[in-house]
Amino acid sequence: MTLKEAKNGKLYVVEESTIGQPVKRRLEAMGLIEGTLIRKINQALDGSIIFMVRGNRLAIGKELADYILLREALDSDLERGRRGSCRDHGRGRGHGRGHGHGRGFRGTCARGQALGKMLDSDLSGMEDKN
Repeated sequence: MTLKEAKNGKLYVVEESTIGQPVKRRLEAMGLIEGTLIRKINQALDGSIIFMVRGNRLAIGKELADYILLREALDSDLERGRRGSCRDHGRGRGHGRGHGHGRGFRGTCARGQALGKMLDSDLSGMEDKN
């Protein structure tokens, strides 16, 4: 499914971004990388979409949202995010792997900590509803 088709409030994993290079690089710089957990917050009447990625709120137009392919997050995706791994953090810097400072429970990586907090708030919200 695309980000435009996703339901508000649910967690998803970015599968692929099929948009052209200049825009794709900009989205990656903001944290929208394949394998990243995101949560769609809202879709405005004009079609723009607000979502959370790596602890940041982002908004994109409906045209871009059609190029971002997602799948629903599984329990294994949630557990990986809670550990705070920096697996994606180091890509594109020449060495092809994370720089290792995000290991352990939430680790010391700011991105891992922000994602862990986002997941904790999502999970506590789910527990309150049950």
